[in-house]
Parts: sequence; structure tokens; C-alpha cells
Amino acid sequence: MIKSIEDRRRFGIHELGLLENSADRSFDIVLQYSARLLGVGKIAFMVFNDERDWLVSKASVGLGQIQKSAIGLAIAGSLASEIRFEGTSLVVEDIYERPHLSDCVEKRIVGIASYIGSPVHGPAGVIVGVLAAMSDTPRQWTRSDRKTMEDSAYLLSQRIMLKASFETLRLVSAERKRISQVS
Repeated sequence: MIKSIEDRRRFGIHELGLLENSADRSFDIVLQYSARLLGVGKIAFMVFNDERDWLVSKASVGLGQIQKSAIGLAIAGSLASEIRFEGTSLVVEDIYERPHLSDCVEKRIVGIASYIGSPVHGPAGVIVGVLAAMSDTPRQWTRSDRKTMEDSAYLLSQRIMLKASFETLRLVSAERKRISQVS
């Protein structure tokens, strides 16, 4: 039985399959529509795997081998880690104009010049991942772009919470069944 918020955090990440290499059509749909609305070729929902210090791609569009795979990016030095630390969206219009970001993981591995990302929350309000759109060239992200990202991250968060609710109901049902068999 889940006894603490920390247990619930682990429950959310592992029990909900967020670190598994399995597709979730809901995540894919949100990313596809977001990519169209933003007019970008690269967008990803990356989940934090703290045990391995990696960001794992749960769903993505236009990212080649990182797409829907256990292949990930190091958390340390990533733009995603800044979003997690600050707890809010991050907009980088031209990564080359920000010297402190010149060695960020996303630039080195994915080859981006522009980035917009928003936190995705799981059980207990913990930031479990980041929804990020990227461009190969500098880009002026608009308020509408930011709103699109925040709304899309919210939808991903709600989908995760729905999965958590179903898993909680399953666990409670199993516990009730076990107790009734003992009585």
C-alpha cells in the first residue's frame, strides 16, 4: 500500500510505465497536434529517470533514433533540468546568444538552435518530465507558442493523472478483494 508522497512519486513513474519503451497513443496525439500548431519538426515528451540520471523519450516527433526509445539524454546539463529546477516553462530563442547554454545536452545531441519547454506533472504534483519543442534555427517563440506548450504539457499531465487514478483504483480493488477473502 502507498504510505507516503515519496512512495506515490515512485508509484507514478514506475507503476504507470513512464520509463517503459511502450507507445501511448494519447501522448503521440498531443505531440503531433502540438508540432502542427507550433510549426516545428522536433518535439518530445521526455521523462526524468533519476535512477540512471537520464531523460527518457516517452514520445517524440522528428527526433530519429531518440524517438520512442529508451535512448535518452543526460539530465545534468540539459535544458529540461532547468525547467525541473525552476518549475516553469523555458524559452530560448537563440541558443548561440546564450553562452552559458552553449554546451547543453539538447544542442550537443539533437543539434538545436531554439527551444521551448514546459514541465509535465505526475502524482503529488512532482515534475516527471518535460514537453519540449525544438528548432534547428533561431526562432522567435510567441505568446501563442508558449500557451500551446503549456496547454499541451497540461494535457500530458492530466493523462498521467488519469493513469494514476486507474492504477489506484486497481490497487484499492485488489486490497478490498484480499481483505474480503480473509474475513
